[in-house]
Amino acid sequence: MTRPSDLTPQQYEVLKLRNGLEVVGMTRDTSNGIEVTLPMVCKLSSGQTPVETLATFYPYAPLTSDTTVVVPIDHILHRNSMNQQYIPFYDEASSQWLDMLENCLLYTSDAADDSLRVD
Repeated sequence: MTRPSDLTPQQYEVLKLRNGLEVVGMTRDTSNGIEVTLPMVCKLSSGQTPVETLATFYPYAPLTSDTTVVVPIDHILHRNSMNQQYIPFYDEASSQWLDMLENCLLYTSDAADDSLRVD
């Protein structure tokens, strides 16, 4: 399985977009904006105890087969380095997503068939 660190980029960053969404991923500056490889959104929620936090990563653009997104500079409010403690979780989630994309393992469901494979 391809790991995010096996790809070309760069550095792990959090981009706060004008629409309020925070996108995390490996970034690289380009002339068109910030290229984000395997962009994901992280949702933090409370765990079972008050001191636990659950980090759930999901793809930023789940309906595309592209592994990169270029975010125009004027769409970004700020950018920061990703907290080191979240990088292994991001790596695992984005690796699983990349594996699903590369091997056509994306599943969807509808009322008629709840295990419809997308190829």
